[in-house]
Amino acid sequence: MPIAFVNGTHIAYHRIGQGVPIIFIPPPMVGTFVFYKQAIELSKHFDVIMMELRGHARSDASQEYLAYSIVADDICALMDDLNIYRAILVGYSMAGQIVLEFLLKYPHRAYGAVPVSTFPEASDLRLKAELNTALQLVKRRGMRTLAFALALANADTGRALRNMYRTGTASNRDNVTDLFREALTYQCTQQLGDIELPVRLIFGAKDIRLLHYREMFSQCLPNATKVIIPGVSHQVPTKAAETLNTEIREFVTHLST
Repeated sequence: MPIAFVNGTHIAYHRIGQGVPIIFIPPPMVGTFVFYKQAIELSKHFDVIMMELRGHARSDASQEYLAYSIVADDICALMDDLNIYRAILVGYSMAGQIVLEFLLKYPHRAYGAVPVSTFPEASDLRLKAELNTALQLVKRRGMRTLAFALALANADTGRALRNMYRTGTASNRDNVTDLFREALTYQCTQQLGDIELPVRLIFGAKDIRLLHYREMFSQCLPNATKVIIPGVSHQVPTKAAETLNTEIREFVTHLST
C-alpha cells in the first residue's frame, strides 16, 4: 500500500487503473476494502484511488481533532501529491458528508461527486440514536463489538468480513470518536445550494432511515440526480456493486464527454 506524506501526515492509499481519476472515501472503521468491487471493475476504465482516513490502516493517527474539514484538506493534498488537479469524489455513508465538505471547500478541484447512502445532517431521532450508540461503544472500549457489527453489515464474503473487522479493531480510538462526533454535529444542509457541480446521489430503496434526507437533498441540491436501487438497504458498495458501478461509470463518462 503506497504512503503519501501530506499535511504533515502519512496517508495510505491504493491506486489502480488509468483514465479520469475517481477518489473513493470510506466511512470510519470499515476501510477501503468496502470498495473492492468498485476497484476491480472501475479500474478497467478509470484511475481509481482509495484513500484511508487518518488513524486507519497505515495512515497516521491525527494528533488534532479530526474534523471533516481536515479530511477534505487531506484529500486535496493527496491529489496534489499524485499530480491530480480534478477528480470525481465518491463517499459512502458518513464519508458522503466528507465529500460534501470537499465540494464546498474545494469546488474547483472536483468534476462532480457520487455520495452513496449519505445525509447532510443528522437531525432525526433514529439516526442520532444509531450514531450515539456507535460513539458510546467506541468510548466504552467496545471497538471490537462495533467493528464486528460494521463488518458483518457490509461484508459479502468471509474475506471481506475478516478484512473489515481487522481494519475496524486496529483503528485509532480517538480519531474514530472524532469522526462519529462529526457525523452527529455536521450540518451542511443550508449550504447545499452553493454546490453547483454535478452530483449523483445513490440510495438503497430499503434504507428507510434515510428517506427524510433523500427529500432534503432533492429540495436543496440544485444540480443533482437521485438514483434509488431496489432491494438493497444501506450497504450499496458491496450489496449492489454492479448497479453502483454502472451508475458511477455512466456519471463519469457523461462528465468527461
